[in-house]
Amino acid sequence: MKMHSPSDLLGTRLLAISNTALDNQATLITMADAATSPAVRVELDKAIEQSATHLRRLDEIFDVIGPPRVTTGNGCIGRPMDTGADWASHTTGARERDTKLIAWTQRMLFDEINAYCRAHECALELQRDGVIGLLGQTLKEKYALAKHLVTLSEFVRLRRAQLASA
Repeated sequence: MKMHSPSDLLGTRLLAISNTALDNQATLITMADAATSPAVRVELDKAIEQSATHLRRLDEIFDVIGPPRVTTGNGCIGRPMDTGADWASHTTGARERDTKLIAWTQRMLFDEINAYCRAHECALELQRDGVIGLLGQTLKEKYALAKHLVTLSEFVRLRRAQLASA
């Protein structure tokens, strides 16, 4: 596939992010339904809401730069993701499932952060000020969620250890 300009590269990267974010949002909904811990469910619900906000922000960016002229095969920005239904059907214990749900969400989040960083770098090179600000805000929010998930995973791990020793 041939790129016509650096703007096409930015559009293609953003389209890949958008396609993957839609898939990830569906996965997060499935995983939130599978969560047994209220704390994990709350964090997954926050990730779902944040994903919706970021998809709306991507629409704003496409309003600024126009639709991309080049499409990307399957829209993957990182490793291909499963649907998340696997987590819902696990026969493992509830705490172990919640730990895996957090890890899975972190993996999706880190792939998205990486893709947003590449798009942000491209927008910086093109000096697209409006786009730079929107992507920068999204990155700040994704970093904050990543930090939250690390704290939550540590809490779940410690709680599991306490229950195992009791």
